[in-house]
Amino acid sequence: MLLLAAALLGAAARPANARDDAGDEARFAERPTAIGVNAGVASAVGELGLTLTRALDRGVRVEAGAGLSLSGWQLSLMPQFALLEGRHHLLFGAGVAISVPYYDEGSTRDSIWWLNLDALGYERRFTNGVGISFALGIFYGLGGGTFCKVPICTENIRPVPARGEWAPQTRMQLAYWF
Repeated sequence: MLLLAAALLGAAARPANARDDAGDEARFAERPTAIGVNAGVASAVGELGLTLTRALDRGVRVEAGAGLSLSGWQLSLMPQFALLEGRHHLLFGAGVAISVPYYDEGSTRDSIWWLNLDALGYERRFTNGVGISFALGIFYGLGGGTFCKVPICTENIRPVPARGEWAPQTRMQLAYWF
């Protein structure tokens, strides 16, 4: 939320100029690839991860990522759509992730498939290549093994099947576009 507030305050500090936006789009087109550091809760790349994003066209991107989650090592692939032009973008995406458990405290060693939806996202890009963004959405268990809803299963906290499990997710990202 702090990132959103800072970006919105920065946008309000100077009136929008159509010529600046057109220039920004040209500069952004010269930097179609980004590497990002992500922190979140139950996100496509887990609680902490790295992403590689490629802008295929003005409003179409593909993001690949890897990270750590409560269900294990996470690998993700998500097509995204970016609306609006200039420095501010609304982001939407849907993709799949697979997690491989990294512990064996009562959970299975089976991989788990997840559907991830970034239903509402915002990105602020700067002309120096830095971008900040956040996303809110949901995840849904497509199948595979079981997982614990806390970092480690105990006698009192048993793993649950992933299929059909869903919950909200969120993440923030700091990226560099090149």
